[in-house]
Amino acid sequence: MLIAFDMDGTILLGHIEGIAAGNTAAARLLVERGVPEEQAAEAVRLAYKYTTTRAGGFVTTKHEQLGLCALLAGVAPDPALEEAMFQAFIAGVMPHRYADPDIRDLFPRLRQAGHRLCVQTNSPHDVALAELELAGILPLVDFVLTADGAGGPKGTRRYAEALAAASPFPASEIVVVGDEESDVVTAMIMGATSVLVDHRDSRDSLEVSPHYVINRLGELATVLAMITA
Repeated sequence: MLIAFDMDGTILLGHIEGIAAGNTAAARLLVERGVPEEQAAEAVRLAYKYTTTRAGGFVTTKHEQLGLCALLAGVAPDPALEEAMFQAFIAGVMPHRYADPDIRDLFPRLRQAGHRLCVQTNSPHDVALAELELAGILPLVDFVLTADGAGGPKGTRRYAEALAAASPFPASEIVVVGDEESDVVTAMIMGATSVLVDHRDSRDSLEVSPHYVINRLGELATVLAMITA
């Protein structure tokens, strides 16, 4: 069985605070090059707007977004600047990011049981890989599927088809675990099983119904036992 875990808000927490801190840290490099703070902040906002879909999925890598940010701020982008801004972004993000405590025990148990694990996210792949590696999660999963890699954000047919294509198992043997409506919709499109992690009252805003609801990731093993019974 393939178990596809949502990244932000499910296995990695502190997303909003981390993104804000990371963007501020990246913008600081533009300020150091003489760009006024307000102009640098506006460039960050516009670059994000131009490189994400309305559903929040990235259409570029973070490196490319930061290059556009520099350009919008009036600074000629180059690979060295993009990389420096990216590293500043990650350094700003990670103090605010932490792995859900349940995964330290859960992921090894799932792998020992023969399940394959993947991470699904709307984050660009360069950010997702860096964050998952620094959080110690990347070695525990088989692959990561991002919005820019799938060609569309979670909850779209394009993303669902990309996840199905990457899976070594048919849809009937895929479980999508996440805390957002887009995770449930992804599973619905594929014909997979959905498990909602309702640790932040996620159900209050749902217009579609998941197959199962858990309050924390540590309860997933019980649900998987019911699915495979």
